[in-house]
Amino acid sequence: MKLEELTLAQLKEKAVTLGIPEEELKNFTTKAPLITTIRAMQSAKPVKTLEPVESTQVREADDRRWETKVERMKKFLASQPTVRVLIPLDEGEKPGEVREVNGEMVAVSGAVWSKTFNGYRVTIPKGKYWTVPEAIADNIEQEYHQTTHAGDRWKIDRVKPETGEQVSKQLT
Repeated sequence: MKLEELTLAQLKEKAVTLGIPEEELKNFTTKAPLITTIRAMQSAKPVKTLEPVESTQVREADDRRWETKVERMKKFLASQPTVRVLIPLDEGEKPGEVREVNGEMVAVSGAVWSKTFNGYRVTIPKGKYWTVPEAIADNIEQEYHQTTHAGDRWKIDRVKPETGEQVSKQLT
């Protein structure tokens, strides 16, 4: 029997068997929209069901998802090539000493450079050559570049772009 030949009540019963809640069917007062809805539901392809998986299998399949940010950062830094860096001492500082305690570098004495990357703490002694991953060396470079060039636009010996002359010459 064609859908058009069914009564509104019969169409509503058919819609319930397709999974439409009865309270939603109160909104259908004519046959045409209900027939369209039923046809759309009949033509819909079933959703693919997945096989049940043990939680250990899921963990093995995607170990990265179970790692903490600190573990991922530590693994990322360990995978990078390393370079040697020397962080200069500031006036009055003594060369730093660090020691590994429970897999983490801890300052023992002297001056150190310390920063946290996604929860992973990096501590490097100042005044000594130290081997670090490239990402850490890049961060140190950016930090020191910002520090050394922080006041460049206010220096008296800067070159003014509009005139091409040093500011100090313009003041005399």
